[in-house]
Parts: sequence; C-alpha cells; structure tokens
Amino acid sequence: MSTPPESSAPYISVVVTARNDNHGGNMIGRMQAFIDSWICQARQYNLSSEIIVVEWTPPVDRARLMDQLRWPPDMGACEVRFVEV
Repeated sequence: MSTPPESSAPYISVVVTARNDNHGGNMIGRMQAFIDSWICQARQYNLSSEIIVVEWTPPVDRARLMDQLRWPPDMGACEVRFVEV
C-alpha cells in the first residue's frame, strides 16, 4: 500500500451546501451531527481533510452557519472553510 506524498494540501475535501433556514426540520442539528462525525473520524484516523461549507444565500434574519455550529477545540487534521454565495 502506498501512502500519499506529504503535503500541506488536504488528502480529501468534502463539499456541502446549506443555509440556516431550517429546511427539512432540525437543519442545525443535522448539520452539527455531520460536522461532529466527520471531525471525530478525521481525528481518529489522522485523515488530512477539509470540509468546505457553501452557504447559499444566507437569510438576513438568521445567524450564519459558522456562528450557529459548535466547533471542537481539537480539529485534528481537519480544516473547515466557509464560502458564501
């Protein structure tokens, strides 16, 4: 089995789109479960990764997703970036 070359670039990028409008019910809860699960697994397996959250047309009367979600003090080898469109 070969290992990827060492680099500062993430080994895997996960791109998700969302907005804080409660689409489908409990949207923040579902998004938090995803974030928690991915970061936990990335830490457990030392997986160099990034989550790119594309926040589509955020409602003006609600907080941005990055402010609504909880972030662990130890992100391990995972980075999170937000892009607003």
